[in-house]
Amino acid sequence: MKINMIFRLSLAVLLLTPLAANASTYTGKITSLRYGNPSGTLSPGRIGIQVGSHGAPSCSSGALATYYSLQDNNSTGVFGLWVTALLEALKEGRTVTITGSGTCDSFGVESISSFDIN
Repeated sequence: MKINMIFRLSLAVLLLTPLAANASTYTGKITSLRYGNPSGTLSPGRIGIQVGSHGAPSCSSGALATYYSLQDNNSTGVFGLWVTALLEALKEGRTVTITGSGTCDSFGVESISSFDIN
């Protein structure tokens, strides 16, 4: 009886725990940066970072699966620093390593969790 109860509790926890997202990682050069202003106001801004195929999660498909997205959250000021660093990497042809979040923005593009410029 006790083992049956432990099994049921374990099964309930397993079923209620969300599965880990399928975050992608890309190492290579940035193809292009696409600037946008989806809200129609000056902020928040958004950029798409085109890198090519990178194993994007299932929430992103087709041409959108060749991009990562970065959106300004308007609270930390980090967005401008990240955009500047990514633009420099594009201009200089530097290799980047981008780690996705495993989730997509409202446009169906995987968001960036972090990146390194090599």
